[in-house]
Formats: sequence, structure tokens, C-alpha cells
Amino acid sequence: MSSNFQKKSTNVFLTLFIGFIVISFMFTGYESMKGQPDTVASVDGQNISFREYQSEFNRQIEFYSQFVSGGQALSSKQIKDFNIKQNALKSLINNRLSSTLGQKLGVVVPSEEIKQSIKQQEFFQTNGQFDISKYKAILRANQLSPSDYENNVERELISSKTTTILGKYPVSKNFLSDIDGFKQQKKKADIVRLSKDELSKMVEISNKETQAYLSDVTNMERVKSLFSERKPNLDQQETVEARHILVRPGDKESDADLLKRIQQIANQTTAKNFSAMAKKFTEEPGGKEKGGSLGSFTRGRMVPAFEEAAFNLPVGQVSKPIKTDFGYHLILVEAKKAKKEATLVEHQNAIASELLRSSKTEEAKALVQQIADEAQKALETNSKSKLTALQKKYKLNFETDIEINRYDGSKGQVFLETAQLNKVFANKGSSLERFETAAYITLVKTGPLTVTGTDKKTEDTSKSTSSAYSNKMRQDMIAKLGEAVSVKVFEGRIP
Repeated sequence: MSSNFQKKSTNVFLTLFIGFIVISFMFTGYESMKGQPDTVASVDGQNISFREYQSEFNRQIEFYSQFVSGGQALSSKQIKDFNIKQNALKSLINNRLSSTLGQKLGVVVPSEEIKQSIKQQEFFQTNGQFDISKYKAILRANQLSPSDYENNVERELISSKTTTILGKYPVSKNFLSDIDGFKQQKKKADIVRLSKDELSKMVEISNKETQAYLSDVTNMERVKSLFSERKPNLDQQETVEARHILVRPGDKESDADLLKRIQQIANQTTAKNFSAMAKKFTEEPGGKEKGGSLGSFTRGRMVPAFEEAAFNLPVGQVSKPIKTDFGYHLILVEAKKAKKEATLVEHQNAIASELLRSSKTEEAKALVQQIADEAQKALETNSKSKLTALQKKYKLNFETDIEINRYDGSKGQVFLETAQLNKVFANKGSSLERFETAAYITLVKTGPLTVTGTDKKTEDTSKSTSSAYSNKMRQDMIAKLGEAVSVKVFEGRIP
């Protein structure tokens, strides 16, 4: 996958409206998150719940599944390569920051506007009218309460209004012309970004150190405390891996006719041909491409009638027609995993190693600098093989031959701050810059400056430049706000 696509897909998630929930997501539980601690992160006092994280994670899984693997389930490696777990959390944090920015600008959304926005969303409608039963069913399937969903909608409306306000920020034509000039200044770049936090997790802890740590009573109490806090995540929940065929009622189709239709499909369906039958008959959006696959899911992920049937059905057996608020289903259970309770003995070494690692700040700093030095040397000698090896070993973000311009920055996934761009473009020739912040070390190797020509300004291009400016201003303000307000991430609560 190109880094350009990765950047675009990331941007989709940063601005994704919560209303992107559709029927297919009701049944997508690619990786069930075990347990539900109250909070996985906090932004300026606004908590992000584990349930929100799980929902965003599943939405991103569905997105990548549809656009990258043709509707097929993603592998664990793909989830890791696309950085989906981190991007899901980043999306939620940016959503909270955007809402906070709007509140600081005085943006208010009346409750009636929130209600109207929800009523206008098509997937909550039946025959063009808001259907309260469908609304509740979809929220229930996503483990959302109406108040949770209304809060999400309020945040998105605040964010949208904030963007509109910033879009009306008055700027002169000369200023827009200068911006366009900056956009024409371009360089080709190789960029390496190292996350200090991620690399600090690679500080080696010996088994001898771990056992010595656990032998101390006080340390053991800390380990027990963390284990108790994380146990809901560590417990293996009962899971089912299944496929389904959904038929939904037509505008004038009676329940009896719908049942007759699903029964006719059931008469032709076996465990062996289930995937092919789903590709032909299911009416779940996105379900045909996946052969009706739902992946694995735990209890509480599906609507009650569907859940009861799936968890009671033997592996390899096709269910009778099951009725839910969405229509009738045929279900095939392909695998089951029994519930298993986590024990302290199983996890105490890992927790002790984590606590030991967090205390080795100097070792972590040294490791980060060492890896940064190795990456810088590889850039200097143009050793792509060395950079690829470092990327694989240390999970570095490495992008090659990426176009950057002085205004927008990189077309890849790595965001470059304005001050960093100014330094990169201060040198018109080839250069290698090293930038360090509290969270990252970024290495940028560029070729010589090129300046592309500009066409005569039109009203459309002027509007486009103005829109780009307001979007960048919003991004910069959110970034600054993220530095100014308290953002806490409780990593141990995310599997």
C-alpha cells in the first residue's frame, strides 16, 4: 500500500462522522476487545471509554477490510502494519480536541439540532421516516446508549461548525497568493520517524531482573494491583466465529413473505456452500464480498436473538431462520473458543518487566538515540536496505521518495510542523535535518528544491487555497491545544 493512501485513510478517520455506523458494522466484531474498563484515555477531562475505542477500532477494521483486502478479514499482521489500534485511539483523541477547540471558540449546539441530525440519518429510517425501534436496535448492537450516541453527534456538530467558522476567517488575496506560492515549492524526501514511547518498550529486561523484582513484597503488591485492574482485558471471553445470511423486508413485504423467502434460501444452504450462498443472497451491506463472514465476537456484541442462536448453535451447523430487528438470518458457526479466566501467575512476569522498563528512563533515552543515529547514518549513506531492516526491527515509520511542499508538508503519513518545514526549505539544495520533540525524533532527507509554475488564478482555485488554509489553521490549533491540555492514555487498558 502506498503511503499516500495511508495518509488519506488516516485523514478519513480523523474526520469520520459518527453516523458512519451502518448495518454491516452491527455484525462486525473482527477482534473482540476483552472486558470494558471505564476509561482508556482522557482529553482535558473528557473520558474516552473502552467501548468507544472498541467501536472505533471495529470501524477502522471494516474500512481497511473493504478498501484493502476486498472485504476479506484482515490478518493480525495487517492490523499491526496499518497501525489500526493506535490510529483508532488517535482518531478519538483528535475528535475530543476538535470538540474542545469548538467549545473554546464559543460554539454551542442546541439539543433540538442534535435530535434533528440523528433523525435525518438514513440508516435510522424506515420508508424515509425516523424509526425509533431501528435506532435503538442499531445502538444496542454497537453497545451504545442513546446518551452516548447523542454526545458523539454533539461533538461532531461542534467540530463541523468550528471548521465552518475557521473557513470564514478573513484573508487577503495577497495572502492566498503567498500560500499558493509556498505550495509550489516542493522537494522529494525520505522521512524516518521514531516514537520514543514505542522504542522505550524495547529496553531489554532479563529474567533474573524480573524474578528479583517479584521477590520484593512491595513490588509484588504493585504487580497484583495492576493485574487486578487489567484482568477484565486479560480474561479470555467466550467467542464465536460465524457467518450469516441476512434478508431484509421490502417496502411492502409481509413478515410471512419474508420468512418464506429466507426458508427457500435455507432449503438450499449447507455448511459447505454457506459462503457461496451468502455471496449470492445476503442483504447485509458489504456481506456479499465477505461471504457473510462476521469474524469472531463475544457476548454483548450482537442483538439478543442473534447472540442466543450463535452461542447455542453447534460448530458446523446452519441455524433455522432467526428473526431480529434487521430481518431474518441464517447463521453458520465455524469455530468457538471457551471462556478462560486470566491468572496472576500467567501475567506477573510481563507486568513486572513493564514496571522495570518504565523505571529505566536513561536506558530508554540511550536506546532511542542509538537507533536514531543508526537511521541517520543509513540516510546519509542512502542505504535503503539498512533502513528497511531498522523499520522491521524497531517498527519505525519510514517513507521514501515522498513529495513535500512548503505549505502542506508531506503527502505521506508523517506530519511535519510548520517550523520543521521552514527549516527544510531554508536550504534550497539537498539536506538532512533531525528534529526532536517530547514524543518523536524525525529525520528528513531531501533532494533539491523545485518550484512548479502556477496557472492564472480562478475563483475556484482561490476558494480551494482558502479552504486549505482554514483546514491547516484548524489542524495547527488542535495540535497546539493537544500540547496545552491534559491528554492521558492508559495503555494497559488497551489489549
